[in-house]
Amino acid sequence: EMFKDELHLSVATSTKTINEMLEEYGEQPIDGGDELYYIITITDENRYSYGEEFFFKAVKDSSKINNKISFKSSDLITNVSVSSDGKIPLDTMINVNKITSGEEYDKIIKALNISEGEMFDINLKSNAQNKLIRTLENGKFEVSIPIPEKYEGKELIIYYVDENNKVTEHEVTVKDGYATFETDHFSTYTLTINKNAIKNPKTGDNLIINIIGLLICGVIGIKIYSKKKMFN
Repeated sequence: EMFKDELHLSVATSTKTINEMLEEYGEQPIDGGDELYYIITITDENRYSYGEEFFFKAVKDSSKINNKISFKSSDLITNVSVSSDGKIPLDTMINVNKITSGEEYDKIIKALNISEGEMFDINLKSNAQNKLIRTLENGKFEVSIPIPEKYEGKELIIYYVDENNKVTEHEVTVKDGYATFETDHFSTYTLTINKNAIKNPKTGDNLIINIIGLLICGVIGIKIYSKKKMFN
């Protein structure tokens, strides 16, 4: 019946160690039990104690740590998302800023020798550690960027330009309207049409172009030959 009332939990640190408490209750001591323990007491809304006390101690057990937790965070404004199987603090959140103009935008556009691109400054931040997470000790980040309508059906690529204007290319996988690529660090990345694919069409495309060219030349040759026969 008493649990129908509104109940509260009050937590206090004991002045005894966990082993002193166990000895008092006639229980066996435990290894590493020289630390203080905590007491939880159940009370009602009037702070009346029901006398139910629970003793516990928080310990670190490395065998229980799950190192296979996958991380994924998405930015609500840009829909850019980041995932990783590396060790990342669980409170980490993605921080994305879309760059559409300004000194950095102009510098990257010039370095890439393109007219425009979808540019994002991507970072992860752990509030608990109060710092940006730019790299992983091991593993990689998988970044997914939504593909705008103007790029649909195009061969795309991701570019990274460092402070020395050195350009690094990242191949992308297109799926469900997103361009996904892998990286081992965060910075500003630019999604755009792969200009190398435009300059160097695939072998199959070259073959088709050559066949069409031969057919056109053949038709022109037949017409010229026909006209010569008519006048001879």
